[in-house]
Amino acid sequence: MAGTIVLATLLFASLSHAAETHALANGLTVTIHGAKELLARCESADGAVTLNHPGLGDLELLSGPADVRLPRADVDAFFPLDAAVVLDALAQVDAAVADVDVEVLLLPAPPAEILGSFSVRNLIVLSPGFGPVAPSTVHWLTVHELGHVLTWACFDRAPAAWDGYRGLRGLDAEINGPAATHDDREREILAEDLRFLYGGELATRGGAIENHDLQTPDHVDGLA
Repeated sequence: MAGTIVLATLLFASLSHAAETHALANGLTVTIHGAKELLARCESADGAVTLNHPGLGDLELLSGPADVRLPRADVDAFFPLDAAVVLDALAQVDAAVADVDVEVLLLPAPPAEILGSFSVRNLIVLSPGFGPVAPSTVHWLTVHELGHVLTWACFDRAPAAWDGYRGLRGLDAEINGPAATHDDREREILAEDLRFLYGGELATRGGAIENHDLQTPDHVDGLA
């Protein structure tokens, strides 16, 4: 079954096997695991393709573009994100960020359950595209997910930091909690504020944040 993903993914021939670790000038230490490496670590049993990672446990991936759980019929291949572009996005983050070790997984296929990218603590999991992915999109997505990592590193262990941020943004822990719509969740708003304030040129191109009902953070007293 894992071989199905190989055949369905056009870019694997150019991807590296080994993980690479980079100490960046902005304080981030980044380890990137490419799609080919991760595919080699996948296990296939009973029609399921599973990647095991200490920070995730077992993560089931789609078996290929023909997997019935993919709600699109126009996908011929998965396009893992380019490690060099992801690294560039992280390297361009402003030097004001905290010293954090970040691990990045460039998945060979989308996660079967959520079909998209996500972060867990200091782990960024980037789902592949359904066609070639523009560098600006890779930068935006990578730095948005880094915003979640920085939330974990700098806010989740400091309740006073969360309280101060909510006060500046006019957020409520319950109203803007997990039950809110995606763009209204405080964690998504904070991740976007961090991307907007600290991301490089491509990560901030367009000058907007996901929640268009909110002012961008450069117009919020105390955030910029």
